[in-house]
Amino acid sequence: MLFTGGYDSEMAIRAFRPASIMGVDMFFLICGFVIFLSSTKGKPDDLQTQNPLNFLVRRLVRIYPLYLICTLVIFGIEFNGERQTGELLFRSLFFMPTLNATGPNIFEPALTVGWSITYEVAFYSVFALSLAFGKYLLRVILIWALIALIGMALLEGNYWLDPTVVPPDWSAARAIFPNPINSLFLIGILTGVLYRSDVHFGSATPAMLAVAFSFTCCVAQYMSNWNIAHGMTGVGLPLAALFVSLVMAEKTFRFVVPDVLVRLGNISYSLYLIHPIAIWIAIWINVDFNLGNPFSGWLLVAVTVALSLGLSVMTYAFIEKAFGSWATRWCQHATDWVLESCAQQISGWMPQRLR
Repeated sequence: MLFTGGYDSEMAIRAFRPASIMGVDMFFLICGFVIFLSSTKGKPDDLQTQNPLNFLVRRLVRIYPLYLICTLVIFGIEFNGERQTGELLFRSLFFMPTLNATGPNIFEPALTVGWSITYEVAFYSVFALSLAFGKYLLRVILIWALIALIGMALLEGNYWLDPTVVPPDWSAARAIFPNPINSLFLIGILTGVLYRSDVHFGSATPAMLAVAFSFTCCVAQYMSNWNIAHGMTGVGLPLAALFVSLVMAEKTFRFVVPDVLVRLGNISYSLYLIHPIAIWIAIWINVDFNLGNPFSGWLLVAVTVALSLGLSVMTYAFIEKAFGSWATRWCQHATDWVLESCAQQISGWMPQRLR
């Protein structure tokens, strides 16, 4: 959008803005699904859950190192004493949101695309609390959904599904946890429940029809530029239908996924956080070397995409994968030691007959 006419150009509004909004909402759906599958085992009516502390440690080790580095880099690049302040950096690094943007972003951190990571961390905290209830995990999640997504809105005197609506007297944290955009995480979890259950398509034909129909709805909404907005009142509903149909179809027949898409999936988190830095690098190259035309427009887009992919491959290999694996093992040992020490202390305090 930046290199092809600006954020308000027809090209931006019709071609790129729908893609950016659909991408974030699909990310939330996938996140809920993957987190449920990776932290639980067994059928929905007999769940075995991961330790909440282990879950939080593993998730933060997975996402935080790269987020920290990208936030510090973009803060150094964009520092101007106005938007990029020390307070904003502090809030960004420790996920302490403040109302500085319109919903559903609500909080726009130093690394602007990190607003979705703030929602992800909020979801992690709620999910970790739910894991503490073991096999009753799904009931606790349902209670959170009823209280946060419906009860809070009813207390305000109305009900909305529009994630851009934020009551003026709410704090940022109060606005993030019950924001209707969180329903996408919940649908992801419910999709995981369906995937683990015995529910399935009778044959490949209805599965393929469901996928084709939901995919057509998404494409039609994209092409018509109709109701392009975050959440279930916007692009969320057709995307949820597509996601559920794809996951359930996977139980009937296996999709053949090209290796290049698998590799793009592997580096997708790096790609999401790195691309704002790649944009700045492309601009610097253009300005410092005074390249001008034809090094602008679509050529600059191509250079930025290439830079983003190249940097993402490196950060995935050396930060997400290599450092992440080491940090996960170290944190796992530390967490196990803390839990074991706490268990010994508690056992020592208990009367003999209760041990």
